[in-house]
Amino acid sequence: MRTKHIFIFGLPLLFVLTIIFACLYNGENSIFSTFAVLTGCLATHLIIWILSAIIVVGIMKNKANDESVWFKEIRWEKGFYRLIGFRRWKHCLPTYDARFYDFKAMPHKDLLGIISQTEIVHEVAAMLSLLSIAATLWLGHVYIIVTVAIIDFIINIVYVCLQRFNRIRLRRLI
Repeated sequence: MRTKHIFIFGLPLLFVLTIIFACLYNGENSIFSTFAVLTGCLATHLIIWILSAIIVVGIMKNKANDESVWFKEIRWEKGFYRLIGFRRWKHCLPTYDARFYDFKAMPHKDLLGIISQTEIVHEVAAMLSLLSIAATLWLGHVYIIVTVAIIDFIINIVYVCLQRFNRIRLRRLI
């Protein structure tokens, strides 16, 4: 199963589960309210990822300027990637659609723009995931919402690192 299928099938499933658990909620502090908040929170974070991608791709149209200051390699980056052994485990990360990153089928300059744009998508999604913590004011369940937000933030930052790592290598190769 590709990551794309998680978005296509997972989001409607999470919505249905949220509605079911919310209907089963009997007004007390029950397990159904916890499950409703958890599935709703997961659905919200999938929506954040989707909207981040739609907005950034709509604005940049796969033409991000990979030579801007934002995308320059930072001095400590190489050492950080070496320290965490990024090269050994980066291939285990799922890709939304591998055709978007096909090194052999796409002009390298276009690929650099897509990689840079994808980095921005994940940076925006990471920041928006932390904003979801504000929902604790209305929903309670702080432990669930904060935990999901932090996990989502970390996942997005790992993908930011992946895009930066690959872009630096691709730029050198070109």
